[in-house]
Amino acid sequence: MRASLLTCCWPGLTKLWLYGQWNGFVAAGVFTLLLNFALAATFLESPSLGSGWRITAWVLAVGFWAISFWGSRREQFRRQSQERVACTDMAEGAKGVDLYPQAQTEYLKGNWFEAERLLDQAIVSRPSDVDAHLMLAALFRHTERFEECGRQLTRLSGMPGAEKWYLEIFREKELLNRLKEDRLTDEPDDADRNPQAA
Repeated sequence: MRASLLTCCWPGLTKLWLYGQWNGFVAAGVFTLLLNFALAATFLESPSLGSGWRITAWVLAVGFWAISFWGSRREQFRRQSQERVACTDMAEGAKGVDLYPQAQTEYLKGNWFEAERLLDQAIVSRPSDVDAHLMLAALFRHTERFEECGRQLTRLSGMPGAEKWYLEIFREKELLNRLKEDRLTDEPDDADRNPQAA
């Protein structure tokens, strides 16, 4: 933490040293020119440079330094908060790391109840787990819970990260529609169900 604070003391050094951004050279160069001009205006006696130039040079140098210091600290805080969020997401993922493979094993065995229980837990611990949502939709299709399957696929289509499973989601929707059509054609008419009514 102390090292990152020290890099803020010279404009551009944070970007260059900590983040490897070469545009930090520009800020460092501009500050060097301003500081050299302010020092020259202060210590070199020149009739062409009055006290107004000296004050202006120092105001520019100090102002540039203050703005750069504030911007560097803000950038460091932003990156640290992003790292904390990433660590939290990884920790949350680690909590449910065994749930998805276990659910997959149960799913492949045809143990629908146990697979659904594990998938529900995986989704609760990590709601953005697209894989778990997709497997749950497939499970609903296998257990002929077509309405739940349709809702799950609709929810899944709008989730971030679902693009990688676009073909699988499309295939699930096709299978679901085919199963619904088959069920409609298999259902007998009212007259077939109750021949005495005719």
